[in-house]
Amino acid sequence: MIEWANFQDIYWLAAIPCILLMLLIIQHRSEKVFHTWFNKNQYGKHHPVLKYFLLAGGVSLSGLALLGPAWGNNNRTVNIMGREIYFLLDVSASMNCKDLAPSRLEKVKSELRKVIRDMRGDKMGLIVYTSQGFVQCPLTTDARMVEMLLKVVQTNQFSNTGTDLRAGLSKCLERFSAEPRFQGKKLSRAVVLLTDGEDFGDKYTSVLLRLKQQGVSVIPVSVGSPGGAPVPVSSDENANLGTAISKVNPQTALDIAKQTGQQAFALSSSNSSLSALSQYLQNLPATVVDEQEEKNAANQYQWFLGLAILMGFSALYFIPVRR
Repeated sequence: MIEWANFQDIYWLAAIPCILLMLLIIQHRSEKVFHTWFNKNQYGKHHPVLKYFLLAGGVSLSGLALLGPAWGNNNRTVNIMGREIYFLLDVSASMNCKDLAPSRLEKVKSELRKVIRDMRGDKMGLIVYTSQGFVQCPLTTDARMVEMLLKVVQTNQFSNTGTDLRAGLSKCLERFSAEPRFQGKKLSRAVVLLTDGEDFGDKYTSVLLRLKQQGVSVIPVSVGSPGGAPVPVSSDENANLGTAISKVNPQTALDIAKQTGQQAFALSSSNSSLSALSQYLQNLPATVVDEQEEKNAANQYQWFLGLAILMGFSALYFIPVRR
């Protein structure tokens, strides 16, 4: 089955009938001049009809070559370049605070969707954590899938509402360790840690060190305003426990950035965008993360072009020559 590699150029074929008509007019006038001023019997190789059809065939074949007729198979292996990125999202109860409108969690989700769209083509995944880590979406190149699973994330989907950074980071380490490296090569891997800075778990320094040893960049993002806000609770909980105020702890992000050698980012009332984070991720080196086999029909334009050139030179043979 013939395919056309440059089918978008088909409008150029409209010029072929015009060229053929011009050749016919030139041929006709040349014959009139020839018969008026020269004796046909004194000249050899005079075949005007054959000469015209050779020229017309050459022009037509050149037009087909322009469209790139293709058939057969031209298989090739294509390396897919990109990064492997896990978004590690805090879904503790304090993420319901409304110091960022409509809430810390909803604001993060809104900004993360923009980052995900900017990173299309990379392998991305989503891990949420409270006092435990949960894989919401494994690494995938399907950005729409990551967006869809991010959209349904809520704090009330987990029974534990505390915050343990070690648990979340350990889950990332576990997932990256389970992911195969492409042909054993070093990959560009990153964890984007989004948290309000509160941590009620064990120390996480050793996990950060192990991630760094595996070549995983941990990029912290603090979420919330310095003034803080009340943590929304039910009326019964409020009566029993009183109102808890959650304040962002930006020092946590700064400490993590210092330990990992990365840049810290903030999402707050004064900085309501993660566009700088998106740019930072795009500047991370891209490595081969996968390969795929591309099956394409082989472009055979050279046969048409070669035959067109041959017919053009053959037409020159039939220029009248005096005997």
